[in-house]
Amino acid sequence: FHRIITMVCSRPLGKSYHKSTFFSRCLSKRVSQSKENRNVVKDETVRSSNDNFGGYSKATKQYSMFHWIVGGTIIYASGLGISLMIFKKDDAGQQQIKITESERRVVYNCCAPTYEQEVCSTEQWTGIAPIRRDIIGIANGKVLEVAAGTGINLTRDLYPPTCSVTCTDCSEGMVEEARSRLCDRGGGRGGVRATIAAIEVGDIERGLPYPDASFDTIVDTFGLCSFEDPIAALREMKRLCRPGGQILLLEHGRSNFPPLNWLLDGSAAAHARRWGCYWNRDLAAML
Repeated sequence: FHRIITMVCSRPLGKSYHKSTFFSRCLSKRVSQSKENRNVVKDETVRSSNDNFGGYSKATKQYSMFHWIVGGTIIYASGLGISLMIFKKDDAGQQQIKITESERRVVYNCCAPTYEQEVCSTEQWTGIAPIRRDIIGIANGKVLEVAAGTGINLTRDLYPPTCSVTCTDCSEGMVEEARSRLCDRGGGRGGVRATIAAIEVGDIERGLPYPDASFDTIVDTFGLCSFEDPIAALREMKRLCRPGGQILLLEHGRSNFPPLNWLLDGSAAAHARRWGCYWNRDLAAML
């Protein structure tokens, strides 16, 4: 418009001139040029898009990957900070809350019917199932399994056929569930390869009625977290294991990663009430 006004003002005043016609001609010319410029820009844009169609350029990919890494780091750090604020603040109070031995036995009896199903699903996605299979697979001779629960190691047929297995647990509900599951699988041996010597109620913390060095292998899978006195249980295992025998332990406890320990400590009381075990014990110190 500045150009149009300049052109109008530069014309002699005395000359006959139709302003509306001049404005129409100038505007038409200007609009036509604008359309041509837009078409050129549009063609260049389409050509550029076609050149890069099917993916980003190398620089764009690097730029995008950088932001994914930075974004992921920020999200991880934020989650870690929130967990510290939530769990570490109540750590001292949570650690003072404990359940009694009688309360834990009530928990075991109540969860016995669904215990194996819930444990199996958890162990599959956490990768514990193959570890359990490998550990039980090296058992041999006369075997004593303590804190056997519902007999998961028997019902899964993890023991080698050369083993003669005696299972004990302090919970009557767990022992009855183990016997029932083996009977459902077919007969007294429950279709398992190993010989089942006995499945009975027994509290290893208070001592089992077997002579010293009675067994070639002692097995305990996730039991140390459930004993009121795990040191007494370990001493009894040592007494019952023959010289040159083996004690096989599959346990969970404290980590070498402090933030994970804060999470375990913060939820230890709730987990104990749900499952009857303390999953934040220092197993290395016990052993």
